[in-house]
Amino acid sequence: MNELPPSEKIGLWSVMAVRSDLNLIGPLPPSRGNIYCLTCIDRFSNWVEAIPLDNISADTVARASYSSWIARFGTPHKLITDRGTQFRSETLRTLSKICGIKLQHTTAYHPACNGKVERLHRTLKTALKAHNNLSWIDTLPTVLLGLRTAIQEDSNHSIAQIVYGESLRLPGEFFSEPSIRTASEGFANNLQKQMETVGPRTTRRNSSPHIFVNKELQNCSHVFQRIDRVRKQLESPYEGPFPVIERKDKYFTINIKGKNVNVSLDRLKPAYILAEDNSKATTTDHIKLQTSDNKPDLTQKQSRTGRTIRLPVRFKD
Repeated sequence: MNELPPSEKIGLWSVMAVRSDLNLIGPLPPSRGNIYCLTCIDRFSNWVEAIPLDNISADTVARASYSSWIARFGTPHKLITDRGTQFRSETLRTLSKICGIKLQHTTAYHPACNGKVERLHRTLKTALKAHNNLSWIDTLPTVLLGLRTAIQEDSNHSIAQIVYGESLRLPGEFFSEPSIRTASEGFANNLQKQMETVGPRTTRRNSSPHIFVNKELQNCSHVFQRIDRVRKQLESPYEGPFPVIERKDKYFTINIKGKNVNVSLDRLKPAYILAEDNSKATTTDHIKLQTSDNKPDLTQKQSRTGRTIRLPVRFKD
């Protein structure tokens, strides 16, 4: 085992009890009656747990979170989720109060707020697709083992080393062609096939696109909010204006229909409200009387069909 020096070891409970993320993957192809997967990840160590679920009701999500994450690694100080109905339910809110967890939700229509979990979802799906096995529940433990033992570029250590202080012992099939062939069918044979398909994957750095943020947002009193859902025909791409309650570095708190909502800066643009004129205009300023001559205009005549006939100037008299 590649054991870390005693001075570099990190205690399990001090690592896993700070900030954690929860999210859902699915619907996936049915596997043993499960079509969803609850993902849990620790912000510091990147330790990953994936729990198969047959439904995503509030009770099921809360029960799986407690039994598979809190009961194993302790109570985190902060639990970060998206704005799904399961995570905003009274059940999870009550569980958080009982355990002393601060429940925090990300801003709407902004996956970058929970980018660590979104990248985990992409990695999990890519790894599951690499195995030609529709029963993704059988492949999931092998994929998680690979994620926990892979060396991370930023820390130069694996997730297991950060959590346990030492690396996990891996099957030899991860690095070389196995010499042992199992003749029995079943679990051992399927496990051997999965190990044969496992291989190293080169890292890839994705450059983040430049996000335009209007400079006038720091001075305006009202803002428009971009509609990121599927819009109706002829519907405006922005809604508002809404008053600004509080300004932060990456999001604003605005009042939408009586509720204070946190919205990311890239979804906002300033609203320019015209000041009302206090001076009341008099009637003479708005109504202009035009004097007209009551004499009939001899240069214009109408035909029997009602068409106006304009005579030349020389036929005025």
